Amino acid sequence: WLYETLRPLGHRIVVCDPRKNRREGKKSDRIDAHKLVTKLRQGELNPVFHETGAVQGLKDLAGIYQALVQDSTRVMQRAKSVFRARAIPCRGEAVYSEEGRKGFLTQLAPLTRFRAELLYEELDHLRPLRQRAKTAMVGEAGRHPAFGLLKSVPFIGPIRAALLLATLITPWRFRTKRQLWGYAGLAVVTFSSADQKVVEG
Repeated sequence: WLYETLRPLGHRIVVCDPRKNRREGKKSDRIDAHKLVTKLRQGELNPVFHETGAVQGLKDLAGIYQALVQDSTRVMQRAKSVFRARAIPCRGEAVYSEEGRKGFLTQLAPLTRFRAELLYEELDHLRPLRQRAKTAMVGEAGRHPAFGLLKSVPFIGPIRAALLLATLITPWRFRTKRQLWGYAGLAVVTFSSADQKVVEG
């Protein structure tokens, strides 16, 4: 927000990573400002990408969609935990369906049943909101030319393409394609152990 507000007022706005621009010695507002200006003039500041441009609306919609997905997942897990805590088998999706609920609720004590009914009611309110957020997010993503290109990649559907657009913003912000792949979650990550063997000390 601050970057977008200041950008029209300044010739160049640089948001820098404080972990890569450590200050040493005495600290005050005047000294810190002088050191930052000196580093900026010398080109020693490491800028952080903040250009959202045309995808700011998509970023907002993607944020609310992901929040609703997390909320509904949390409620579903809480509803299942009510039955699991009482050793009632509830594998699969039947415990969430309108027809399957009744059979599960009859196995609970009255107060516990009330708790589960409240969780089901919360889930019923969250599902339409999640669908509305998804429709709005995919509709907004469809306005961007890269959306169709991303959807043409195997295993990337409209939801994942919209989330990639909102997260990446532009591929040109990355220095190499490997950085882009890592940021998008497409990089190959290798973990290994026991690669060395100690023989006779």
